[in-house]
This record gives sequence, structure tokens and C-alpha cells, in this order.
Amino acid sequence: MENQIIKRVWELDLIRGICITAMVFDHVLYDLTNLFNVKNYFLFFYFDFWGRDLIRAFVVIAFILVSGISSSFTHSNLKRGLKLLLVALALTLFTYVMEKAGSHGTRYLIIFGVLHMFSFSILFYAALENIKKRKALLYLGSFLALIGIFFLLFNYSAPANMRWLWFIVDLRNGFFSADYFPLLPYLGVFLIGAYLGPVLYPERKTIKPLSGPPKTSRPFLFAGRHALFFYIFHQPVIYGILLLLFKIIG
Repeated sequence: MENQIIKRVWELDLIRGICITAMVFDHVLYDLTNLFNVKNYFLFFYFDFWGRDLIRAFVVIAFILVSGISSSFTHSNLKRGLKLLLVALALTLFTYVMEKAGSHGTRYLIIFGVLHMFSFSILFYAALENIKKRKALLYLGSFLALIGIFFLLFNYSAPANMRWLWFIVDLRNGFFSADYFPLLPYLGVFLIGAYLGPVLYPERKTIKPLSGPPKTSRPFLFAGRHALFFYIFHQPVIYGILLLLFKIIG
């Protein structure tokens, strides 16, 4: 087991696992505040004073960069992207059924979430990965990221005839998805990561093959290696545990 971990680029698993852990922590706090109506100073500060926005931005950028780097190691990004797209569409169908079966106006539907964004990003990169001038990925990624950041920062409200572009960029047009990741700026960040992959890992091997990961990092490594599983199932598990806990304590 230890040899298998060392053979992997384990530091990428570690970063990915830390990001997954941060996501789970964030969703625990979200459920406590919005579903179980728990109020305290820490939750108020986290949600109302940009604490969540800053942490979320850092975690999302780190996770997408690592995913872009990892894609530069993949033998077939076309197959990987198509498989992930099927999972994303299945998630949309499942959340649609959940919303229709739900009550109290709770909205579960995920139309274009992180899995949709990743699947389209991987497929987009699959069309470009054999490009001779790899720096083109860096330039294109930076350009797309800046466009997306502009729309995020300046709250641009699109005219009615442009609202069909909701899956490309956040146009503040009343579109709702319980998990929403438009392609821009995130596709740009992914392409930057794809460019950095061969630069940082020309031999596709861990930077620290002799020392290996510290033993304390094993939970994060496990989460990083099974990131898709954690993403799909963490929220139902969190909600179930909290519901049981609050029933016990009254």
C-alpha cells in the first residue's frame, strides 16, 4: 500500500484531499445555518463577513489547478470527460427528482455544477492536449479566467437575448442551480493547470519519491484519491448525520 502511494504523485492527492475536507466542512456549516437554523457568532462571521467567499475561492482554485495538472497525466481525456459527463447528467436527473419530491420550497436541482464544468473542461482540453505550443494553453487559460473574473466581480446583468450563455459565464440573470460553476473563469484555471502539469512533472512522478507522504496525511490522501465519491455522497451523509443528531438532542 505504501509503495502504491509513493508511486502516485501523492502531493496532488494531498492537496485534493485537503480541498475535499474543506468542502465537507463548509457544507456542514451551511446545513447547520440554513437547514437546522443554528445561529452563533462563528457561523455569522463565516457567512456574513466574506469568510466563506475567501476560503471557497482559494479551495476552488487549488482544486481546479490540481485537476488540470492531473489531466496532463491522463491517457485518454476524451473517455474520462465523457464518463464524468454521464455522472454529471445522472446527478442532474437525481436532483430534479429530489426537487419535485421535496417540500417547503427547497431547491435541489443542479443544472451546471462542478461535475458539469469539469467534464466540459476535460473534453475541451482533450481537443487541445496535442497542441505543439503548450504555452498557448497558458495564454488561453489566463484570457478565459480574466473574462470570467470580470463577470464575477462586476455583477454584469446580461440583456435577455444573451441569457442562454448562462453555462459559459455568470450573467446574473436569475438562473438557478444548487451547485453552479459556469465555464468561465474555471475552464481558464483548468487550462492553466494543464499547462503546468508537464512543467512541474516532466517525468509524471512525485517530487519527493524517497520520503513519501507523512503518515498524518493518510486521511487526506484517501479523500484525494476518491474525490468524486466524496463529492457525490457527502451532502446526503452530512444531512443524515445532523438530522439524527438533532433528533437525539431534541
